[in-house]
This record gives sequence, C-alpha cells and structure tokens, in this order.
Amino acid sequence: MKGLTSLLGRKSANLLLASDIEVKYISSVPDSYLSSLGLPDTKIKLLRAAVDLSVEIWVKSEQRASVTQPREAFELFRRLSNLAHEELHVIFLSTGKEVIAYREVFRGGMAICPADPRVIWRQAVLMGASGVIMGHNHPSGTTKPSEQDQELTRRCVHIGEIMGIPLLDHLIVAGNNFCTMRTTEPQLWA
Repeated sequence: MKGLTSLLGRKSANLLLASDIEVKYISSVPDSYLSSLGLPDTKIKLLRAAVDLSVEIWVKSEQRASVTQPREAFELFRRLSNLAHEELHVIFLSTGKEVIAYREVFRGGMAICPADPRVIWRQAVLMGASGVIMGHNHPSGTTKPSEQDQELTRRCVHIGEIMGIPLLDHLIVAGNNFCTMRTTEPQLWA
C-alpha cells in the first residue's frame, strides 16, 4: 500500500485498492475500467509506466527470464490482453533465448496497428539480439490472424532471415487467449 500511495497519491491508491483488481494484474485491465473507478488519466498513465518499468527491471535482473515456449511469451504479452487499441510489443532474445529487452514498438487504433519491420530490426541490431518474438493484441477479442498480420509476419520473417536475427514467433493476444502464428501459419516461415 505504501508504494502505491507514494506513486498515485492516497485518494487514487484507495480507489484502486477498493476495486476488485489485483495489482499484479493491473497491466491487463483496460484504461476505461480504471477511469470508471475514478482514477484520473494522469494517474493511469503513471501506473502503466510503473508497471512497464517493473517489467524492465525484472527482465534485467540477475535471474534473466528465458522464453522457450509460446506460453512464456504470452505471459510477457499478457499486458496487451484487454487494451481498447492495438499495440505491437517485441521481446528481444539472446542466443540462449534469454530476454534482453521487452519493448512497446508500435501503437495503433482500435482495428489496426501500422508497423515497420525496419524499426524492429534496427532495435534488434542495436541490442545485439539473436532472435525476436513479436506480440500484438486484437481488441475485437479474436485471435485469428488478419491478412495484415500475415503480411507483416511474412515481411518480418524475410527481414529476419536477411539480417540473421530470425523472427521466432508472432503471437496475437485477446483476453486470456493467444494464437501463435508459428503454429497456425507455418507456411509464413517456409
């Protein structure tokens, strides 16, 4: 409670704690719900930034997380679950599949998130990454890949091959469900 009060102020912290939300799951709670609790937009943004920072600290801790299964990637991408707009996040991995960094790379609207693969691979090169896993959400609630999702994935697989930093998977997150395009769309990696 003390840390939450210092971050948000007593009134906002009490509003949040009086709700049915467990703080550890705050990243998957829509902004609209937090607003309905009475939290001002500035406090919601501050809370989101604190959650992102805590993930960064966790990733950089001595016990570096490794991602070897789609479920492990989904746990990192879970924060995208209930957003009202699309976002594309990327996990940058070392040769041993340890997480080097986790970044929000693109933010879109309710039905589309324009993404430029060059931006992703530029960051991968600068970080010394050996692999990339992308994840984005579908506010519609479906995990079925759209034609745009397939085209982006196809382009990223190609760029990854050229750069020597492969796209290992592309997850689509909706609520508590996810789709791994590596499994459902294997032809994109052929």
